[in-house]
Amino acid sequence: MQEKEIKNLLDLIEDLKKIIEQKKDQIDVLNEEIDLLSKNSDKLNILISSGSFKTAASLMDAETAAFKSKSNFKNLEYSKKIFSKSKELLSVLRFEKNTIQIRFPHPETVRITEEKYIEEFVKKTLIPLKKTEVELTTQLTRKKYNNHEFIETISLENVKSYESFEYITKAVEILTNK
Repeated sequence: MQEKEIKNLLDLIEDLKKIIEQKKDQIDVLNEEIDLLSKNSDKLNILISSGSFKTAASLMDAETAAFKSKSNFKNLEYSKKIFSKSKELLSVLRFEKNTIQIRFPHPETVRITEEKYIEEFVKKTLIPLKKTEVELTTQLTRKKYNNHEFIETISLENVKSYESFEYITKAVEILTNK
């Protein structure tokens, strides 16, 4: 080889090393961006998941599964939250193993009394629902607050369909926003 060819090859090696270093720098920048995106995603997941039975990721997976296959609802775990216009959490509905658990985190704010429950939920929602969900059963837990008793949770057992869950969700939205 001639000296000129050797010089060209050495220059080529030097150029390749520069490109490799640039690519390594780009990889480092991309790794930093990925770390930052992961941290922000984790922060969002924590924000969304606070006050919930499930993580935001599992809520998204469950919601996707529910809309893909509304008929295959029995093995699904699913949660929904109901907020006031002022963004206060009023209720959390959770479906798991054919049971819908309706929880009122602040029953003293929502103020669902036994009378309100019967007049606005049992008569308007549960009695019509019983026609399609014939095995439906309910259980309540109550909480005393300033000498008043308010419903803290409503448990609806033997719910078989996604449509019933949606029907209950709409009824709870109406019940809590009055």
